[in-house]
Amino acid sequence: MTTEQAYILALLIGAVILFLAEVIPTGVTGLLLVLALALGEIVMPGRIAPDHAAYNGLVHGAVIAVGAMFVISAGIMRTGAVGFITDILLPRVGDQPARQYLAFLLVVAVLSAFMNNTPLVLIFMPLFIGLADRWDKPPSQLLIPLSFVSILGGMCTRIGTSTNIVVAGSVEEFIDLGMFEFGKVGVVLAVAGFAFIYFFGRKFLPDRPTLGLGSSGALATEYLTELVVGEKSRWVGRPVREAFDERRDGAGKARILQIIRGDVIHPARKDDVIEAGDRLLIKGDPAAIVHLHERGDTGVIPTVNHELDSDAPPARRVAMILVEVIVTPNSRFIGRRVRDVKLMERWGVSIFAVQRHGSHLREKVEEIRLKPGDILLVQGTPDAIRKMQVSESFLVVEGVQRSIPHTRRAPCALAALFLFIGLAVVFPGEVHLAALLAAVVMVAGRCLTAAEAYAALDWDVLFLLGGTLALGQAFERVGLAEAVASSVIDATGPYGERASLMGIFAVTVILTQFLSNNAAAAIMTPLAWQAGLSFAASQGVDPSPERALPFVMAVAFGASCCFLTPVGYGTNLLVYGPGGYRFSDFFRIGFPLTLIFGALVAILLPWVYG
Repeated sequence: MTTEQAYILALLIGAVILFLAEVIPTGVTGLLLVLALALGEIVMPGRIAPDHAAYNGLVHGAVIAVGAMFVISAGIMRTGAVGFITDILLPRVGDQPARQYLAFLLVVAVLSAFMNNTPLVLIFMPLFIGLADRWDKPPSQLLIPLSFVSILGGMCTRIGTSTNIVVAGSVEEFIDLGMFEFGKVGVVLAVAGFAFIYFFGRKFLPDRPTLGLGSSGALATEYLTELVVGEKSRWVGRPVREAFDERRDGAGKARILQIIRGDVIHPARKDDVIEAGDRLLIKGDPAAIVHLHERGDTGVIPTVNHELDSDAPPARRVAMILVEVIVTPNSRFIGRRVRDVKLMERWGVSIFAVQRHGSHLREKVEEIRLKPGDILLVQGTPDAIRKMQVSESFLVVEGVQRSIPHTRRAPCALAALFLFIGLAVVFPGEVHLAALLAAVVMVAGRCLTAAEAYAALDWDVLFLLGGTLALGQAFERVGLAEAVASSVIDATGPYGERASLMGIFAVTVILTQFLSNNAAAAIMTPLAWQAGLSFAASQGVDPSPERALPFVMAVAFGASCCFLTPVGYGTNLLVYGPGGYRFSDFFRIGFPLTLIFGALVAILLPWVYG
């Protein structure tokens, strides 16, 4: 192994370690790769990244296309254009939840072939949670299918997923992959995967409640009042167990549910000491709450009351509800502590708990740093929750009736989407220009503002993609891709082409579960290309670009096979918390699905592209 090959391999190992450790954002890791390649070129001139090749990934057509697709998808989401489709569809499928479930999955599968699936899942997740409530099933039975089906649809076209864009961009110098080239096998995989998920998926899925109180999430049937403890209250310094001593206070059935200090809600425990300035969430019957209000010696001031009856005290009557809120992948609060988000100041809501990776974190909530896919259980008035709904940083999925809004800009958004699809079909080699034009139309047509378009860009994804594309090119440049490919062919070649394809597919699948799918595709595509050429040469066949195509497609489908872990794909992270899933739940349903895909890839790729 040469010095430059060892250097590039060390960069790959270092990047993998940083990805798994999550000590820095993935986008920073991508930029570090660019920096390391540039520094390597200074130390080893002309061998690592000549002619500023370290920066080529950042301006690669795939990066431009993916970034523009973020804007296109944001415009579709912002205008509620998908609502036209659901409004047309729902009256035809009727009120039966099972038929609506099938219809929703079909719509997601079709739409994901032409738009980014992360915002698509954000749009449909509240619909699926509401459907689970009407069907009397927990969200855990429906949300993994939503994520997986969105992945399946994206396999079918060049623009359906950023993975396909990366693969096509990596080999565009040698072969032009058309709009529907991936669909020759991708459609079969999608149909097989869809059938497995719909008919057998729920047998592999858990029947598990989520963080909140159910899909309705509301406390509207409870009588709640929020009381503020004054400085001179006789409750100050006393434990909760003494607060409502029925023999002394005559408070009837009222009791303290929660102690609210600042932005954080703490469950009321018997030994917790009440402090001045605490807000106490009280539950009780009307008589008890009236009694608390009328007692002048308590030092407690009622601030918010639930609707009681005509004899209720003259306090503000506002229903308090609990809702689940997801931290979106492009949230501007990612990496910030809960207390620094200032939920009360911004939206008038308080946070009760955080769910991450299947765990409900209820202690020291204010110190938790937010990550994409985190679920926050927050409490506020309906008006406060509605304000939170319009935030790009959070998705309210529970407790509030949410529908996809229609605006007069929706036709323009759909026109931009169809323009993008049409140009990508006619000019498959210029997908990045088609996407960029459609994104400009979105902004010019006021489907979203320039600030919203900028906010829609997931810089972590774009920087990571730019860095790994440059690393993949360096793999090929220093001969490391050819060396690894030759080793793979030497090990699997004697067992035939299908065995070699399965080797490439398996390595890509494994990388995808722990890196991003884009990173896996960017690294593996040059290797697969060389493997295809090496295999053709070993069989005494002319090593033409067409001979390498089955191996390239094995990478494309392997990188999209993100079913084994929740961290392998963004949509898996989105449904992780709301579904109340555990890490093993994805493996339980994802493993048989991956085996099905592996078998179909081994059978179909040599036959279709051979």
